[in-house]
Amino acid sequence: MPATRKPLTALPNATNTKPKEDRGKKRPHSATEEDGDISDSDPRLQHITDSCDVVRRKIHNFINSGGMKVGEFQNAIGVSGNSYSRFMSQKGPHKGDGCDAYQEAFIFFKKRELQGIKEPKKRVKKEDQDKKLDVSGVHLDGEENGAVEIYDTCDEVRRKLAAHLRESSVSQAAFLRALSGMVPQEKKFTAGQLRSFQSKKGPLAGSSAEIYYAAYVFFEKLRVKEGKDKSKLRKGTEEAWARDGGIPREGEPSFWCRDGEAPVQDKYGRVSFQRGSR
Repeated sequence: MPATRKPLTALPNATNTKPKEDRGKKRPHSATEEDGDISDSDPRLQHITDSCDVVRRKIHNFINSGGMKVGEFQNAIGVSGNSYSRFMSQKGPHKGDGCDAYQEAFIFFKKRELQGIKEPKKRVKKEDQDKKLDVSGVHLDGEENGAVEIYDTCDEVRRKLAAHLRESSVSQAAFLRALSGMVPQEKKFTAGQLRSFQSKKGPLAGSSAEIYYAAYVFFEKLRVKEGKDKSKLRKGTEEAWARDGGIPREGEPSFWCRDGEAPVQDKYGRVSFQRGSR
């Protein structure tokens, strides 16, 4: 059964203090899918502090600045096109306070604020975004066959992804287009695949995902293009996995342990066995 959200407390003097049922909602917003470690039960999300007009203005600015397309935003907050349109077509500080789009959009922007994510301030043309993300001038060994050796853990790639999307002026859609060019025959990646990978934790968690490989290749090409040195973590990862030809892409392994032994994974994803209680 889909999860349900507890009603938020609306602004004082609003026409409704409990959101009305909105049949246009497609699915509940999921913190684990979209918003990292900020839980839906976080008390900072339980009181709506923006009026309907303020939320509508934030939506307009976010979309017009290239943060997402309208359809992508609807999917991100989990409402249907009809629900979104009903809310956006109204005017007034309390007009639309019973709409799911009001509640979900407020939570979307509040979570970004709490995470320190700055909203894009300037719309960048598609051609300019693609040019900024162009790393085609850099060649990596094995890229023709999708066999570039990987020396960043999944957690490190997730960190780079989050930082890039937070700080870059390009949209998520443009970034996903760039990632599609990092694999042979240009596979199209979706926002859902990106969210799924980002929601995992662990140095090898998500290593079988193609978007992990594509993101690693992109960031490695970008590093070379910008002339940056390898980080200390990167050098340590190379030392840990060089004999294996890079981090394996089979996903997280399982192990059989003897009595009194337990597998211990280090920050590079290497596993050793230690004696002790299991």
